[in-house]
Amino acid sequence: MNTVSLRDQAEAAVFELDSFGQGRHIKETKSLCPQCLDKIPAQVYARDGQVWMDKRCPEHGPYSALLAADERHYYERPISTRSDSGPSCCGPSSCCGPSSNTISNPISNPISNPISNPTSDSNQSAEFSVASVGNPVTNHSCNILLEITERCNLTCPTCYAGSSPYLSKMMGLEDFSRKVDALVAMGKSDTDVIQLSGGEPTVHPQLFTMLQILRDKGFLRVCINSNGIKLASAEFVERLAAIDGLQLSFYLQFDGFDDATHEQLRGRGDLLKTKEKALQHLLSHGFQVHPVMTLTRGVNDHEVGRFIQLALDYPQIKDVIIQPAMYSGRYENPRRIDRLTLADTVELITQQSDVFSAEDFGPIPCSDPNCFGMAMALRSETGIIPVSRFFPQYQQWQDDNNKGLIDSVSDTINAPSAMAEIIRWASTQSDAMRWLEQLSESEVEQLLDLLLQWNQTPEQGRKALWDRLLMVNIKPFMDAYTYDQDRIDQCCVHILSPEGEPISFCEYNAVQRPLMMAAEGSLAR
Repeated sequence: MNTVSLRDQAEAAVFELDSFGQGRHIKETKSLCPQCLDKIPAQVYARDGQVWMDKRCPEHGPYSALLAADERHYYERPISTRSDSGPSCCGPSSCCGPSSNTISNPISNPISNPISNPTSDSNQSAEFSVASVGNPVTNHSCNILLEITERCNLTCPTCYAGSSPYLSKMMGLEDFSRKVDALVAMGKSDTDVIQLSGGEPTVHPQLFTMLQILRDKGFLRVCINSNGIKLASAEFVERLAAIDGLQLSFYLQFDGFDDATHEQLRGRGDLLKTKEKALQHLLSHGFQVHPVMTLTRGVNDHEVGRFIQLALDYPQIKDVIIQPAMYSGRYENPRRIDRLTLADTVELITQQSDVFSAEDFGPIPCSDPNCFGMAMALRSETGIIPVSRFFPQYQQWQDDNNKGLIDSVSDTINAPSAMAEIIRWASTQSDAMRWLEQLSESEVEQLLDLLLQWNQTPEQGRKALWDRLLMVNIKPFMDAYTYDQDRIDQCCVHILSPEGEPISFCEYNAVQRPLMMAAEGSLAR
């Protein structure tokens, strides 16, 4: 697929601006000027079957950003819930937020918390205040990222953190312990997963001690975000496997299979065998591995089907994650007007793999509905059985016969008990026969056996279902172009600032990191 030249991009931008402010109005929100990062009002419109965000900076003029290439995959929250009391499970006043523990360390730093230091432009109608938005301390945190180093063993052309081997900053043990203690004091002990990130966390010389600190402080589910280079060493993985008392998992960067893909995204074309070794070493020790593809138009969008096949080839892999590229940090590939969105990703999956259809994909009851898309299937002896198409559609979540299910699985969507409950629910609905009629006799028998086991021995039954699961997850992070304050307010993926305060991952990378890097002059290029 040909890339778009800078001239083509400029022409596309002008063409789109010809329709600026037109279409069916969906909502007003708050966003950023991509140039100066000031907060500005933004309008979201559906036009020509797509969804766009239009905004105007008083100094730098108008911008249009594509949010969804197909408006069927943009989820509009009901008007009555577009506030800080919405139904999203991780927002304020919602079913899993605020955090269930006592909070003793509210956000106070005006640098790391831009909400407390709003723009002084009196002409801007979209003002930011603590009272009007979600608070990352009081909101439940599904994930909290701790960046333990700036250093990496790659200099990726695509890197939201701008990491490289030439950066030297490493978090010390004292600082790490202090931040973990602060999480406990903030009431974050109920965080679902702590993710160690960077940079490349496996190059930190005190990684193993940090893992032990997390375990001793009660954070037992820890995920390491890695490019896989160190994990290709069998000895290194054996040392990780020797740590007792942790449920350790790995986000494994896995962008594709072509040398050109790795060269364009990671700066080295010889990485495939390394990543395959890392995957095999981790799976051989029973670790849960989440392969992650950074999806980029014109680079690896032809490899989505093979990426799905990776999970089919390894039954131990429960899910794969596709992240459409965001334009934050170091991004040396073309910044295209026709960026890949969640809707594009769904289309690529259905075109290149015969496992799922478009109706299999939908949001999850966690954070804003446009923050995450998922499809689910069960592995059978004869093939793959898609099941998420039989779940309640987003527009039906608040119906009387669906609300109980949604409430019961909110904030636990990746847990075995939640998966089992959803599948059990689907099998008991009035249209269950429509589902069963699409399956072979053997598949029906296998499914009924699993459900019977779930009813008779719930713990074993949930594990049996979990062992057969295959999930395809789509995570469209935001940058300064697509920044939507509504999504930030409902965010449950947080990152710790250098001061140790949780901030929405997208807000940190769109606003705080570029400001800090500009001040420090440390963005590696």
